[in-house]
Amino acid sequence: MRFVPIFLIVTIPLIGGVRAQGQITANLSEAQAKQLHQAVCSEPIAKLDRLDSWACDHPRGYRNITSPAFCPVNTLYFSSRGGGQFQIFFGKFTANRPQAIAMYTAACEPHANSFGGMALFNVVDQKFELVRYFPGIRAVDCVVTPLQRDGRQPPYCFSSFMAQGILGQSFGPIRFKPSGEAAFNSWFQAGNSDGHLGVTTGCKTNKPEPRRISAVRLDEARSEVVLDVEVLDPHHVASACDRFRKGDFNEEERNVQKWSLSAKGLAFIRPDERQFDTMVVRFRPPSARAKVDLAP
Repeated sequence: MRFVPIFLIVTIPLIGGVRAQGQITANLSEAQAKQLHQAVCSEPIAKLDRLDSWACDHPRGYRNITSPAFCPVNTLYFSSRGGGQFQIFFGKFTANRPQAIAMYTAACEPHANSFGGMALFNVVDQKFELVRYFPGIRAVDCVVTPLQRDGRQPPYCFSSFMAQGILGQSFGPIRFKPSGEAAFNSWFQAGNSDGHLGVTTGCKTNKPEPRRISAVRLDEARSEVVLDVEVLDPHHVASACDRFRKGDFNEEERNVQKWSLSAKGLAFIRPDERQFDTMVVRFRPPSARAKVDLAP
């Protein structure tokens, strides 16, 4: 079966979007989206119609960078799925007050930092007030759990990084430290080398290999954070591994083995075998212990 990512999409006023729990992809009005960018820019902002987003050349208070010569920023904008839907998550992250986090893109950050990071805001009088940036901490999606005993709400997110055709993904909580810094704690990992080797699989274990995190969601009834993870169909993995053990490779597979040492220890999934199932991974915060099931 194929899994279609599910996102909870709600239309909210800015201050009214502050919730105790849940995932929010916020539908901001044009005025709210503009104000969000004004909060991080040290100069007037401009609308990039082709990206459906606001942008500026010089962000406000961005680390120790003060000159465009050392930070060639030509855009600083927040991740959007189009149609005004911004990845903004509301909660009480560092203080007992309404706050928001948003993922952003900035040209002054390298690929190693996923070309951006995360920004923390206080939400005051229906406006965003920038607290600080966290370069390099950039998630694809998050959920926010109910208040903990200390009155805080850590966001649980998954990140994704692609380099030279190899995908690496991690899931876990983002912890905000008393020092003002933030750290991403990895509880679960997934990835594949499809863009480098083609679709391959290991054969040392019978357990399904997590290839790609499709979505993260909150199961409020069970107080669980749930991941939907793509895995290869186990029957086709068994067929590929049977060929691998017999040394049965076609010409294309042998050519890949010649130029890649890592391919020599992997089985090749052929085009007619590329079917995927969904592995459901459940966590009950604050425990990092995972419960894993294959979806029917």
